[in-house]
Amino acid sequence: MGSKNHEVVPTALIAELSGLRGGGVSKLCGQLAKRNLIARVQNAKYDGYRLTYGGLDYLALRTFVKRKPPSCASVGKKIGVGKESDIYVVRDEAGEKRILKLHR
Repeated sequence: MGSKNHEVVPTALIAELSGLRGGGVSKLCGQLAKRNLIARVQNAKYDGYRLTYGGLDYLALRTFVKRKPPSCASVGKKIGVGKESDIYVVRDEAGEKRILKLHR
C-alpha cells in the first residue's frame, strides 16, 4: 500500500498501515529483507524500505494464485532471460502448462 505513493516507504507509515505495535514491524521487515523481498534504505530525511524485484515478483505470483480459478499452481524452470524480462514455465490447477513472463 505504501509503495503506491512512495518509492521508499517510511518505517512509521509501514507501522501505521500494518496495525502492528512495538518491535513487530522492525522484526517482520528484517525477515522480509533477509529474503530479499524488500531492502532497507537510509537517507537524510527518513529511514524506510523499498520493494525489490523479488518482492514485486512475489506480489505478481500471489495475484495469479489468488485468482478463481488460480492461474498458477506451480512454477517450473526458467526458459528464457531477456534484457526486460524473465520467462518461466508454470502449471495451473488443472496441470496445463502456461508461460509466465516477469517484466523488469
